[in-house]
Amino acid sequence: MKEETKKMGFFTKVKTAIFKLEEYDKFLAQKFREALKYFILIVILLTAIFSVVYTYEYSKQLNTAVNYIKEELPDFTFEDNILKFSQNVEAYDEEYRTRLIINTDDEVPSENLNDYERKMSNDELGLIILKDKFTVLIHDTKANYKYSELENFLNDVDIKDKQSLVNGINSIGMFPILFAIFIEVFIVYVINNLLELFIYVLMVAIFGYIATGFARVRFPLKTLVILAIYSVTLPNILYETYIILNLLTGFYIKYFSIFYMLICCVYIFTAIFMIKSDLIRQHQEIQAITKVQKEIQEELEENVEENSKEKEKTDDKEDKSNVDENPIIDENKEPDGSEI
Repeated sequence: MKEETKKMGFFTKVKTAIFKLEEYDKFLAQKFREALKYFILIVILLTAIFSVVYTYEYSKQLNTAVNYIKEELPDFTFEDNILKFSQNVEAYDEEYRTRLIINTDDEVPSENLNDYERKMSNDELGLIILKDKFTVLIHDTKANYKYSELENFLNDVDIKDKQSLVNGINSIGMFPILFAIFIEVFIVYVINNLLELFIYVLMVAIFGYIATGFARVRFPLKTLVILAIYSVTLPNILYETYIILNLLTGFYIKYFSIFYMLICCVYIFTAIFMIKSDLIRQHQEIQAITKVQKEIQEELEENVEENSKEKEKTDDKEDKSNVDENPIIDENKEPDGSEI
């Protein structure tokens, strides 16, 4: 079984983990580092797919923002860390639920700022641009940045007005920005998914331990963790699919985490009971083979015993025959001449 498991490639393991619960016994002889390698590879693969989709979706938003800057954004000037637009702006993109508010008046009442933030409370992204700072709102997260804090960066890109901003965007291009986004998302999500999903694996292993109690079999903790790693294969794929659908369409399942754990538990429970059935079947086969071997051994012993008896009878007959054919001569009796 160990040699058969070693021959299994990555995608064969994925197929077995999802569709062939009756073959989970192949994973019993597997080393933990091999299962961990499989777990890391599948997390990397699924995260890479998500990162590509995220970057693609981000590229559409970025393209929309660039077109807005080039075609609709009012002229502005930026000097001595003070930003001044030719007119105030309030824009909203319904598709991406993004709101932009620009107010570079010398004085902006706090009531107006609070009103801006209330408008953005249900938006995915909100951006408030003032004369000396800007505020970014993402859901419940709020961050303020003063232009003076970004002076070095702004001087490097040399943004003085709208045309210099457009020229800077054209010189940089889209690919470096998108590539940087892909790398950042990939690294962050790989680390996050490895930690989060491994916690799920440990939880599933605990459920597996409970299942062994019902099944009346015992596995080492390492084996339960290995089985849990393969049990979460399909739920992980479904989870990434759900995240991608949520990103692209806003599709949402309220209790998806419960659904996720339910599938994991069904997989490991079913796998353990199938392994038990397989062990019972193997035990019965071994007993049957042992019984047949015992019967054959007894039959051989009987044959040997019969052959031994027949040989003894044959030897006795040969001895008697030898006695008849060879007369006994009495050496003490001398011939008296009557024999002549």
